Amino acid sequence: MVDTPENVYNRPANIFTAKFIGSPPTNIVDMDYYDGKVMIGKQSFLLHPMWIRQINECNAKTFVFGIRPEHLEIYKTPQENTLKGTVKYVENQGSSYSIYINLEGHEVIAMSEKKNWHPGEMVYLKPKMDRIHIFDQESTQSIGYPQELDLNESSPMNHKINVETYLS
Repeated sequence: MVDTPENVYNRPANIFTAKFIGSPPTNIVDMDYYDGKVMIGKQSFLLHPMWIRQINECNAKTFVFGIRPEHLEIYKTPQENTLKGTVKYVENQGSSYSIYINLEGHEVIAMSEKKNWHPGEMVYLKPKMDRIHIFDQESTQSIGYPQELDLNESSPMNHKINVETYLS
């Protein structure tokens, strides 16, 4: 893939690139899609309408969900539109901590500036909708990104989507 480092990191063209670029690597988890929801195991969360449109416009039939560890919000109490997991272990990264979590039999990583996470503890994960990646399971290629997330903006890292408005 030939592109700017920012685009390769923020918009990986395929699963290999998503896992290869960045440390810790992107979380990659098989998913099912049904009626606007991403289902991972027995749990699900609602997608923003722009992602629903993106999925409906692509030719893929089966999908893989990807998200970088720093784009997963982690909570100690249940929140709306979260997935529940169990802390496996915590790794000190210097200025932050990698929290390794069992999510429906998959190991995923979330980043936190706090170290108050403990093995065996139940946690709740919320993907940032403007930072997710969805791949075609068969080809392993990205299904693309909604127009609303155009990276040519002057401050793509500050681009926020008000998912709470959608969920209310």
